[in-house]
Amino acid sequence: MKNYYKLLELDPEASDEVIQKAYRTLARKHHPDQYHSTNKAYSSEHMKNLNEAYTTLSNPSRRRRYDAQFQSFKNSRKTIDGKVAVEKIKNIAFWATLTLVIIGAFSSFARIFFLTPVGRIILVVAMGFLFFKFRNFRKKRAKA
Repeated sequence: MKNYYKLLELDPEASDEVIQKAYRTLARKHHPDQYHSTNKAYSSEHMKNLNEAYTTLSNPSRRRRYDAQFQSFKNSRKTIDGKVAVEKIKNIAFWATLTLVIIGAFSSFARIFFLTPVGRIILVVAMGFLFFKFRNFRKKRAKA
């Protein structure tokens, strides 16, 4: 969903006069006649978006409907993106840890590294992380 306020460079509490002034300023700036033939396609598309935003925000009933839809869209994206981001981070950490443990088991360099105190701490933390990850996986699987 397009953010019309950002497109018109406005605050969501902007008055009708401010919306009209911002639209006229941006329309003058991005009008296709202002550009050479190479930028006309971009300018035409930008003008279509500006016209759509102005048409929606200048009409009070359309603006109320748009604000409600946009707010619900933002709220739904936050929850979806937040959950997806956390899961992606967990998966990346899981595979990085698993890779570290496997490399540690089979690499001569890693064997020397894991004999140092720092290496041992990293190995213990990685193995603990894997243990809890597998335990949570088994719990989720048992619930399903």
